[in-house]
Amino acid sequence: ELTVRAFSFQLKPDRGRAGDQLRAWAAAHPNVKLNVQSVDDFNGDVLATDVAAGTAPDLVFAEGGAVQPLLTSGQLLDLSPWYDLAELEQDYLPDYWNNFMAYEGKLYGVYQDTEARVVYYRPDFLAEAGLTAPANGWTYAEMRDYARQLTTADRAGVCIGKEGYIELAMAVANGLNFGEDFTYDNEAVRAYYQFLSELIADGSTPAEQVGLTRDQCAQLFAAGKVAMIFLHSNGITTYTSGSPALLTPEQIGVVSLPVLNAGDPFGTFGGGFMWVVPAKEYSAAQLATIKDLLQYMTSQDSQVSYALFRGFLLARQSYMAEINRLVVEDPGVSSSVVGAFYPNWIEIAQNNLTSIPRDPNTTVYRLGLAAGLEVIQAGQSVDNAVQAATDYFEANKK
Repeated sequence: ELTVRAFSFQLKPDRGRAGDQLRAWAAAHPNVKLNVQSVDDFNGDVLATDVAAGTAPDLVFAEGGAVQPLLTSGQLLDLSPWYDLAELEQDYLPDYWNNFMAYEGKLYGVYQDTEARVVYYRPDFLAEAGLTAPANGWTYAEMRDYARQLTTADRAGVCIGKEGYIELAMAVANGLNFGEDFTYDNEAVRAYYQFLSELIADGSTPAEQVGLTRDQCAQLFAAGKVAMIFLHSNGITTYTSGSPALLTPEQIGVVSLPVLNAGDPFGTFGGGFMWVVPAKEYSAAQLATIKDLLQYMTSQDSQVSYALFRGFLLARQSYMAEINRLVVEDPGVSSSVVGAFYPNWIEIAQNNLTSIPRDPNTTVYRLGLAAGLEVIQAGQSVDNAVQAATDYFEANKK
């Protein structure tokens, strides 16, 4: 018997990172009773309490930042005997390795996947406006110009939305180092708010759209009501699957987040989800079963197939190289929407600048940025937005 805990959305057939793989493994191991705990709210404090009480599951799939505090407390099992630590360190995409997997030379978690925050655009609308496709590394000024030219009487140039990770991604792409630079009064944040203010002033982004959710923006994009959106890499697959699909491959282009100055490194916000094993008493048979499941879930064969279907990025460069090979050599993969996007996604991910900070204030910082976004939405100044973000952080930081 083996108990696995994961967020409920990770287990759903239409969205899940882990559900399909767990079901496949369970079907191949009928002698193992697999109990999957589906939770809607999870953090490291909950797992720490369960470890102390002896009620922890055997395997956990969680966001790296949520379980990072457990690394230094002895509450996670050392996985070093099951993996080659030096090989993993060399194979992981830039900075993703730093997302809480290892501590003092021991391995406590294995990343399965991550995402790239990107800008999607409608090539059909660009052609209509006489515009060529934007290139990775484009600037705020260039995106503002595209948005103006793509705006019509019944279509917005770009939907910004209120997705907090977009604020993080935009600031990170402009050089802000979370974990070290916990201040809002800096060029990266001010430039981001200024960019939003100008889009609204131009009429390229209706102020009411700034408050929309990520999914609402994507629905407008699919309906042809906006020409560009910010979204994570796998977010578009909801609109390209199904029968009939809301969008075809020809109706979608992808480019990096804009940067402040031409020539700045472009990147993304590189978080992700990882597997950990709570430290508790296991029998030899239990350990062998946990090892088998964990190595299956993090294997190339397991990950590549689901990533090509779901639109996730994989943390290992060797796995991404295999996806690239399939995109080049397999017409069925290259003609799919997800397969067609992978070269750009990989370039963006490999230019990643920083990752989730090793700091408990991450969420408070993100929500502070969202507070400033609301000020911009209300038509107030960049100074007021910076102040609102700062006030929120100061009032709520740990």
